[in-house]
Amino acid sequence: MAKHWLLWDGSCGICSATARWVRRKDRRQVAVVCQYQNCPRPPMDERLEKRCAKEAVVLTADGRELGGADGILFLLGAMGWWIVAPFRVFPLLWISRLVYRLIAANRSLISRVFGLGKSCGMDGRYPEVDGPMDLPAPLSGPTNSQGSAETTL
Repeated sequence: MAKHWLLWDGSCGICSATARWVRRKDRRQVAVVCQYQNCPRPPMDERLEKRCAKEAVVLTADGRELGGADGILFLLGAMGWWIVAPFRVFPLLWISRLVYRLIAANRSLISRVFGLGKSCGMDGRYPEVDGPMDLPAPLSGPTNSQGSAETTL
């Protein structure tokens, strides 16, 4: 069965701590947690790599690409965390996005203050990938002139 992919920055302490937390809490095993720097191509491409350098990105099993708060809230919901449901709709979604942006903009400082280090020490492999069936579906939606999918959030 295809899984959702969480692509995160392996050089960021708070991102690494979040990735470790997701791996521990994903009892349903719905997610592949992968540093974007070590993500296979496809699904990784140049456009997605630039996006992942700025925010966590979730590639859903049905081919959608969700970034930042939208992606994290989607993944938590898929993991069974029903408590996040109100934060996925307006007006709480605006607050979720704002908080995510503030944390993302200050992630180096937050990582240092909380002693999260620069990276988590994960070796970059993604052992939860069982085979080609776990690769996310091709992204759907309109494509740009380079042929890669564009998404709007």
